[in-house]
This record gives sequence, C-alpha cells and structure tokens, in this order.
Amino acid sequence: MRSPTGRLLVLMTLVLLALFLPVGGALARGVSTPKEREKAVKLARELEVEPLGLKAREARRWLALWTVQVPDFKFQFCPEALGGTVAVRRRIRTEILAQTSYSGLAFVLENPRQASSLVASS
Repeated sequence: MRSPTGRLLVLMTLVLLALFLPVGGALARGVSTPKEREKAVKLARELEVEPLGLKAREARRWLALWTVQVPDFKFQFCPEALGGTVAVRRRIRTEILAQTSYSGLAFVLENPRQASSLVASS
C-alpha cells in the first residue's frame, strides 16, 4: 500500500501530465462525449456519497485518466483550498484532495452557464 505522500505524488504527476501533454496528442483523442460527461458526473456524485465504497478506487481511476485525456476541460489542482498548513494538508488523504476537483468537474458539467460566468467574473 502506498503512503499518502506517494499517492499525492501520483495524483500530481497525472495533473502535470494533463498540463504539459502536447496539444496535438490531446486533440487527437477528441473532445469528451455526452456519455462520458454523464459518467463523470455520476462517478463524482457516487464518490461524494460513498468515498470508501467498493467501486470508489475504480471510479477515481477512471476520473483521473479521463481528466488527463480530454482536451475540452482544463483542471487545476489546489490543495491550498482546503486550508491549513503544509503539514496538515500532508495528512489529508489524496482521495479527498482529488474529490474537490471531481466535484468541481461535476458542477461544471451540470451547470455550464453558471460555471462559465464564475470563470468570467474571477
């Protein structure tokens, strides 16, 4: 079993890959489909209800890979949003940190007009 630091390193690696993948490689995959977006919302909401459920690990894995692959969404990972010192944030499980991104994604997918107005106003 990996340590929390190891899990955070894996998650951050995925996020960095998403940020620095060659544009051509990301675009070759194509934009997300309505079915994929529906699945992303469903999985994010399931993880909110049952973060330690039997299918939680696979749901997190699918969401992490999907968010790296789709070119039509940009994701920012911000552990500082949870507050506290660096030492406190290190004790927070990476699953909880990732869940903030997944829940934000679900909100954007369910409320595209509200989400775009939030981005425009910030």
